[in-house]
Amino acid sequence: MDQLVAHIYALVKTGIVENVIVADSDFILGIQNQYDNIVEILPEQHRPQIGWSYDGTSFLDPANSLESLKSRKLVEFNEAMQSYTRSRYTTVTQIKFVNLYIAAKSDGQANRAAYLKPVLDWINSLTIYEARVINELQNQITILDVINYSWNIEANTLADPGLRLIDAALILD
Repeated sequence: MDQLVAHIYALVKTGIVENVIVADSDFILGIQNQYDNIVEILPEQHRPQIGWSYDGTSFLDPANSLESLKSRKLVEFNEAMQSYTRSRYTTVTQIKFVNLYIAAKSDGQANRAAYLKPVLDWINSLTIYEARVINELQNQITILDVINYSWNIEANTLADPGLRLIDAALILD
């Protein structure tokens, strides 16, 4: 009596693991035309999961893919930017500064506008730096480059002018 030996296989279509099964070679012969690749997973190999990609030689966990790492790094950067800006001025205060500046410019209040201009320049420098970091991160081509990418918000933006809304409101041209 022949003993059937079962192995672990990853069933791959269009480069994505659709299933991981335990089967014998006869079963695999019967389904081989349904998949682009059927890859035997050896005991010493890390077992891929459904949804992982397969490039013809190795499996990649999508959580560790280049695009996934870029996305996580961008979220991390966005959180750092928000933390940095909120530690200086709340979002509402930033909007009030912008509104006061626009009103001062349209009403001909040159002194108030001049007082507020540095905070707008600071906000603009943050926006420009943010765009630069996003572009640089999106252009990274290796996982290691993304992992090692870092930023320094304070060193790459204008200094916080330290303005207060009350002081701006008290300027009466």
